[in-house]
Amino acid sequence: MKKLVSLCSLVLIVLASCRKNDKSNRNMTTVTFPGVYRWVLTNGGLGSRHLTPATEGYNMTYTFNADSTLTILQGTNTTLQHYHTGSDNSIALQDSNFIPDLYTYYHTQDTLALIRQAIDGINYIFVRMP
Repeated sequence: MKKLVSLCSLVLIVLASCRKNDKSNRNMTTVTFPGVYRWVLTNGGLGSRHLTPATEGYNMTYTFNADSTLTILQGTNTTLQHYHTGSDNSIALQDSNFIPDLYTYYHTQDTLALIRQAIDGINYIFVRMP
């Protein structure tokens, strides 16, 4: 588990250092990276939480669809949301309350990191499912 945390931290550092900082166009546009991602780790937040499927007793998947919908399966509960990405690696996840949660995302071929743009700085790590 420590190796997984170290690997995920290293991936985030590498991805953050490679980020292009072009703030000329901050309009939200729809960019898709369809696929199913399995949750493996949550870090940060108030109290510096460290959560995994093993510690929480459930699995979670995020399915990003090409039509900008997001299906979240947490245990046996399913939630449908919409997502929009921006040119500055931002992503807005919007549920039925129409209040978006804003994240910065880092995406590689098989890993997705979502870092909440809030004071708690909680981040979620997912791996792409085949």
